Amino acid sequence: MHSRKPRVWGVFGGFVTPSPTRGLVNSADTYMPYGDREAAPWFLASQLVLELTRCG
Repeated sequence: MHSRKPRVWGVFGGFVTPSPTRGLVNSADTYMPYGDREAAPWFLASQLVLELTRCG
């Protein structure tokens, strides 16, 4: 089985934000689609996410 039209959808990882006590706070892992310019600077990606369509 293969996908005739794979598409890069986004990334998997977590948000990292500064804490009031000098350090960083990690969030639970989640997905983020490409194009989210507001959240991207705070997101640490660990895996690429592909969307597989037209599988057969």
